Amino acid sequence: DFIDLSPTKPEEEEEVVASADVCLYGLNIIMPLMSRELLQIPSVCAHYYKMVAFLAEIYPNKMEELPPDLMKNLLGSIEIGITSFGIDVSGYSLDFIYVLTSHVFKTKAPESAIRMALKPFLKLILDLILSQQIGSDLLVYASATLYILICCFQEEYRDLVVQLLSNQQQDPSTNQRMAEAFTQLTDNVMLNADRANKIRFRSNFEEFVVNVRGFLFVK
Repeated sequence: DFIDLSPTKPEEEEEVVASADVCLYGLNIIMPLMSRELLQIPSVCAHYYKMVAFLAEIYPNKMEELPPDLMKNLLGSIEIGITSFGIDVSGYSLDFIYVLTSHVFKTKAPESAIRMALKPFLKLILDLILSQQIGSDLLVYASATLYILICCFQEEYRDLVVQLLSNQQQDPSTNQRMAEAFTQLTDNVMLNADRANKIRFRSNFEEFVVNVRGFLFVK
């Protein structure tokens, strides 16, 4: 069951131990047990992903404080969760990435460990979208997650688009159509992570998916 993890009110006595710290301490205990085989148990899987998504949303700054090995295992489980355990878990996993990347973007810490750990998800999410491994039921989650990843890793996104286009140089028609699709994706969208631009990006994203999936196959 979930408890109230919000901070105490100013007029209340200061907490000796924050409830989020208790949960994160518990995460240190259970993470070594979270094998792929254990996550095959539906109830365990659902509660685990719901918990980590909830913690990331309430206390993203606490997630930054996780030990490197724990963070690596946690993000590894999130990567698996995007495609392996059904729509609900995929949604929790994408939401986890969205929340933490939003936090990183707002804090503007260029070389933080969490920022470097989240960077590979830009390529992963884009590849999954292009290869249709993220279904239509999850495109709203995928749109928001891809948008915030692009906002946070703008230079890396440009390099990734260049790489994808270079892979299609032997097919000028596909190369041109892909270039036009990527141009349209961020057309009239400011990469500042505000709500209006996120909605505008979603509209572009829906058209992008329809166009690109019609002619592009990602190995």
